[in-house]
Amino acid sequence: MVPPTGGEKDTSPPELISVYPENLTTQFKNTQIYFSFDENISLNNWVSNFYVSPSLRAPIKTDLKGSDLILTIPDSINKEITYCISLDNCIKDVNEGNIISDLKYLFSASNFIDTLSVNGQVLDAYSLIPEDKIWVLLYNLGIDDSLIFKTSPLYMTKTNSVGIFNFTNLPNNKYEIYAIAGDNFKMDNINEKIAFYRSPVIGGETNNIILYLFNTAMDSCLQDSINHMSEIVDSVKNTDFITANLTVVLDRKTPAIISLLRGGKVIITQIVADSVIKINDVPPGEYDMKIVIDDNQNKIWDTGNLYLGVLPEKVIHYPNKILIRSNWDVELNWKINLLK
Repeated sequence: MVPPTGGEKDTSPPELISVYPENLTTQFKNTQIYFSFDENISLNNWVSNFYVSPSLRAPIKTDLKGSDLILTIPDSINKEITYCISLDNCIKDVNEGNIISDLKYLFSASNFIDTLSVNGQVLDAYSLIPEDKIWVLLYNLGIDDSLIFKTSPLYMTKTNSVGIFNFTNLPNNKYEIYAIAGDNFKMDNINEKIAFYRSPVIGGETNNIILYLFNTAMDSCLQDSINHMSEIVDSVKNTDFITANLTVVLDRKTPAIISLLRGGKVIITQIVADSVIKINDVPPGEYDMKIVIDDNQNKIWDTGNLYLGVLPEKVIHYPNKILIRSNWDVELNWKINLLK
């Protein structure tokens, strides 16, 4: 006899059955919001994950009762504002710990709900890797840079696992937008990564923007320094290989640094200033390629500076893998996008 297995493991997060008052409620006058789920729940890193945008002067109180979550709202609600309560990654089931990844609640004490949006993505400025759990912040136009990260923003949200952010409860106003890594909106140490956008963003009109996160204090010696035409690391040095030549034709002339990478490691890199780039003696293999637009022509990638309004130098990745075969020259056309 074999004991029962208990069935397949539960991999589904709790499902929201009802909420009272309903989502998108106007003329909100309640002191509590009741969320009911289809199974017993517990909180998941509540302090780190939970937030209200715009923020309230007094904190929201929470109470768990089996499959129900009760939020008690303080009496500090602004009657002219639409609030967004974010429960993303805040709730999990008791038995298996499956987490609800996307759950927001909008309400307003006025007669209407602001539902205009601003959305986009936060990427690391150099690697272009999406940044997770980054605060994205909206401020009034014209805010002094010295006050950024020292005062509370008008609206805030967080990026998801692929760096996407979305403000969903905005009026049709103009804002300054910034991003910061860390647990709060403050610049707690000089090594925290930040991002900014040169143009104002408008609720309902600005979408799919990219914020490039950088560290102002980054030491240039840690960046790709190009003081020679090319360098081939020991892992690809092999006298038995018959190398090949790669020609890259850009759509414009620009001072730049071009690199071939394998497994994230720079294999060959060289300075360029023409639209036709010839990289000789490339060992066979599969490569990624990126180009740094070297605006100041100092042969390194330069990070940004918030207070001087300087963005990090643009990095562009070639969209496809490049296969180099022995004694088989390759020519590629690359249309680069210099817009930030």
